[in-house]
Amino acid sequence: MSVPLPVGAGPRRFFVITVCLFMETVLTQKRAEGKRTLPRRHFDRIEEGVSSSWSSRLIKGLTRRRALLVAAGCLGVSSNGRSGVTTMQAVDFERARISWTTKGGGINGSWRIIATACPQNSADCIYLAPAVMAGKIFGDDRLPTDPPYSYQLIATRDRHAIVREGEASGVTDSEAAHGASFSSFDIHAPRHDAKHIEMAALDSAVMQLSPLSVRLNARGQRGEFWSLEFLLSHISTRGPEFQIETGPVLIPRDLIDIADASIVGGCYLAYVFLNKTSQVDLLAFGPTSNRGRRFAHFARIGGIKTDVLSGSPSPG
Repeated sequence: MSVPLPVGAGPRRFFVITVCLFMETVLTQKRAEGKRTLPRRHFDRIEEGVSSSWSSRLIKGLTRRRALLVAAGCLGVSSNGRSGVTTMQAVDFERARISWTTKGGGINGSWRIIATACPQNSADCIYLAPAVMAGKIFGDDRLPTDPPYSYQLIATRDRHAIVREGEASGVTDSEAAHGASFSSFDIHAPRHDAKHIEMAALDSAVMQLSPLSVRLNARGQRGEFWSLEFLLSHISTRGPEFQIETGPVLIPRDLIDIADASIVGGCYLAYVFLNKTSQVDLLAFGPTSNRGRRFAHFARIGGIKTDVLSGSPSPG
């Protein structure tokens, strides 16, 4: 019997991963033999023993098979052999785009992606494009619309929503299936290897490793984990201290209730403020007492995990 061996692990991790993979292979082969050797209850006891080990508790929340893959470095987390340098799979925002062709007019469009929100272990992500000012497409006179307004796209694989803002324009938000307006609608969000930057090293890494992105992992109100990724637009550092101010980003409604904030496409739009890895402050978009909508509704999410990532190669 041959068991695949992990690469790039230390002796203790190597031993644990090898044992786990060996047990996985044994269990699989025994089931394939029609369970002639042991009754089902004995397999349950073996698996119970494996799942209660320290290595399984470390990766609690994932299925046993996925846990083994995580341990073996097969889900986008690996080491390059240098202490403290870890690579992770992250959205390649430099290449991520949404493209479409409209019905009737046959207009082709393209919009870059600046933020994503994904339930853990799911490909059903939500994507955000940046806001732009509305214009008269292929016009030959004044191009900006009058009265002016801005609009911003939120999209999933099947539906899209458009957030529109202009106090005098009278335009409103909209949401529909792609087929209602587009003959084609494609979301291209490739992933790439990104270096995880230790927070203590941000002060020296910002200039060398830009562009940077941020990943927040948080548990929703119904227990579902979400992974939020977005471009880092602004950061301040002083030695080990840091503060990130960026956005807007997508905040799924499942994560938090924000009083009076607008919900479009199942999400809030919010600017984020971070100077702790376990907590994020938000200013969400929504109506105010002075007519119109602004990023003015405060909220805070605790118990998060924050990673700052760089797709640039490490210097040296």
